[in-house]
Amino acid sequence: MLVGQTANCAILDDWAYHDNVYKQSRFAPKKVLYDISEPFRMDSQVAALEKTKNEGKERRKRKRPQLNCYVDPKFQQTCEHVAAVHADIVNLGQSFFHEKQEDSFTNNKDARAAANELSGLDALPCSSGQMSSFVEVDLVGSNSLEWRDDCCVLWRNSSDDCIMIELSNSKYVLPPRSAFILGDASLSRHLIQSSRTFDFILLDPPWENKAVKRQKTYATSFEDDLLSLPIDTLLAENGLVAIWVTNNQRLQRFVEGKLLAKWNLQKLARWHWLKLTTRGEFVCDFKPHYKVPFERIRIRFNAFCSALEETAIE
Repeated sequence: MLVGQTANCAILDDWAYHDNVYKQSRFAPKKVLYDISEPFRMDSQVAALEKTKNEGKERRKRKRPQLNCYVDPKFQQTCEHVAAVHADIVNLGQSFFHEKQEDSFTNNKDARAAANELSGLDALPCSSGQMSSFVEVDLVGSNSLEWRDDCCVLWRNSSDDCIMIELSNSKYVLPPRSAFILGDASLSRHLIQSSRTFDFILLDPPWENKAVKRQKTYATSFEDDLLSLPIDTLLAENGLVAIWVTNNQRLQRFVEGKLLAKWNLQKLARWHWLKLTTRGEFVCDFKPHYKVPFERIRIRFNAFCSALEETAIE
């Protein structure tokens, strides 16, 4: 939900948006999940800070060797630009951000505990990308989702209200007028057969990165799989496509040079999602050679649509 905006930035309240969507439901989203009040720190760092605070001593920073890591000049410039806009965001959100508490070292304990509860949910069933038959099932009036492994199913909530269904020993709240496929993204081809097109398509691929590869937290996407998605066919004539991309420069080149060109999309805008705590601080330090507190989303439109040709911005 939009809190405020200027020519350079906007503040969006994610919790307020979801609370509004599910307000008709008995199961409103837990606000604690969104209460990120402090920058990310390792637990050992927090323990050291608490020890220093209790002893009343000033903590000496350990000298670390300077790393001569190469950073792409364009990416460095992007980092500097995003960091510079931070002051505008804090000024805009004076009534939105909470007051900073210098001696608080909770390390977002409550939010992390709530997130860990969700990570313990049973894995959902998933249709194979090889499914050749397609059906639609309206879940209005149902209490549970009866899984089908013989075809690809588009599950729908056709009502104007939230509904709750049970699947794999867990309960899920479906927003009004929503539909979903539990399965491989390649199953989107069935939507073409049912003559569906979309005004807006948002993609958030599970891009490969070092942390995920090391921890094996989820399966990552292959670039060839993305190239095979029929996004250009699913997009309405005047529709928009937005795609989240990590700051990996190789993936940035792939998206810009191959993927968006394959789907016949033209540039409209590029946004940067700057991740801030509820006190307006960066969730982590700017370290362009390692990690930064922002992600990029590219917004494109159909190359065959002339209505948006003069509105491209950066």
